[in-house]
Amino acid sequence: MYRHKGLLLLIFLMTVVMGVQIYRYYTEIHTEDESGRYHAVMLYSDTNMDENQNICRQIAEAIEKNLAESHTAEISSYEVENEKYISIDYKISSAILMDADAVVIGGSDAATVEAYQKLKEREIPFILVDGDLPESGRNAYVGIDNFESGRIGADFVVTLEENCFIAVISPLTEEPPQSLENRYQGFMEEIQKYENAEVLKYLDCSLDYQTAYQRIKDFLFQNPKLNILYCTDSISGTAAMNAVLDSSMDHRVHILCYDQTKQTAYGLANGWIDGIIIQDTESIGKACADILEELAAGEKVTDKVVYVNSTMLTPEG
Repeated sequence: MYRHKGLLLLIFLMTVVMGVQIYRYYTEIHTEDESGRYHAVMLYSDTNMDENQNICRQIAEAIEKNLAESHTAEISSYEVENEKYISIDYKISSAILMDADAVVIGGSDAATVEAYQKLKEREIPFILVDGDLPESGRNAYVGIDNFESGRIGADFVVTLEENCFIAVISPLTEEPPQSLENRYQGFMEEIQKYENAEVLKYLDCSLDYQTAYQRIKDFLFQNPKLNILYCTDSISGTAAMNAVLDSSMDHRVHILCYDQTKQTAYGLANGWIDGIIIQDTESIGKACADILEELAAGEKVTDKVVYVNSTMLTPEG
């Protein structure tokens, strides 16, 4: 009888010890690795292209890579359908439902200022990438100076022809993302300085590749005088490249676009694209990760701007 009681007591003590160990695992280790870290959310839009075409996806992946070894901060990224490209309100509402500690957002435009108020009211910090919007009250912007990059683009295209007949091609949206708007404004301001350059047309394109391709192909047929296409994003650049290749133009049509993707890099290597203005997504991701770790440490981040260099790639290097 005493032997059975002793066995029962031993089992009871072993159960208590195991229970304590399990409790310590979930409260100390599991909590630190999972729920204890500062959690950021990034939502970006599907662009109906190869995954290498999406700059915001590249930035999200760079942030994840730079936070992979962090003990204080982490980020989850999600892709939403193409038609919600400018629906910042949708992305912000989704991030709030996910109980995010901070939000990283790309594709802002002037019409979205009020949407950010939801984050301000909840005191949720947010970082803008791929286009700044200071009036949003963002805690930080990380990216290129898009206005200055437009000026660089204008200085480049005037070297391509003795007489430049230019069309500006940009995605058609109800309100253009601020990055594209700034690239357009910078280009237009700078191009006016050159007597050998004339902007003949502006084409509202599309964020959907197939739609963009068809619109540009029709546009070239209707405007045979054009010899330079300034494209404010990579989708328009890729669509313009293929539209020019498939069109029966009797002269060279030069293309300048943004962002090095698999498609634009291929076009540049083959001489079908004359220049690509690139933003260093690795540097953007690193800077965003650093800011998230600052926020995780309780540091105050307000109106911080981190410009990364924009670089012009040409077939010559």
